[in-house]
Amino acid sequence: MSNSDVAAAPGETVHKLRGMRGMIAKHMQNSLQSAAQLSYHADADITALLEDRSQRKAAGQSLSPEVYVIKAVSNALLQHPEFNGIAEQDQYRLNSSHNIALAVSVPGGLVTVTLRDVQQLSLEEIAAQRTDLLQRAQAGKLEAKDMRDGTFTISNLGMRPIRYFTPIINAGQISILGLGKTLTVPVLADDKSLLVQQHLPLSLTTDHRIVDGDPSGEFLQTLIGQLSAVSAM
Repeated sequence: MSNSDVAAAPGETVHKLRGMRGMIAKHMQNSLQSAAQLSYHADADITALLEDRSQRKAAGQSLSPEVYVIKAVSNALLQHPEFNGIAEQDQYRLNSSHNIALAVSVPGGLVTVTLRDVQQLSLEEIAAQRTDLLQRAQAGKLEAKDMRDGTFTISNLGMRPIRYFTPIINAGQISILGLGKTLTVPVLADDKSLLVQQHLPLSLTTDHRIVDGDPSGEFLQTLIGQLSAVSAM
């Protein structure tokens, strides 16, 4: 038994961090050790977004809500380019290409797949590229190029009963956006009438060395506006 081995107590089994799980553990630990990470939480009213999705579905076009989020993030990055790039020790590089990485759960762990040049894509083109990457990820047919060069990451836990969380930045990047479970929320309008809205919980983690709290709040405000104004997509 080596010095690093841990003996199992009665009733326990010992599992080493190896393979994909080991790579994920090292990646996440490196990220936390190399960046000053801080998370911010907010809600976006996506009532109109979901209505637009329903109308498209009725017309034969099926779009995941995540597709809208990807496009909204890209639109927000056009106004806040400091969130899109790579951090390297005492410097960082901003990228004009919005290479949006998606965290994808696969058997045995987690991978990120990269949608490239999202700023140039329509919702339909984003949907096609996303579907292709997700299908190949689940089939274990991703290539190395499919998982690199991301400049901003989205992690979606909306299929679980999770509202907010503190996503860990993909090592080397500046920002990551977490998506929680959409909730039906009663809202009191200005005229005192009661509205029913669909709210998407957002969790933004940024590298505080590069972007402070106020710019992070501005980014979230812009993103919320993009998600509410579906016509802008």
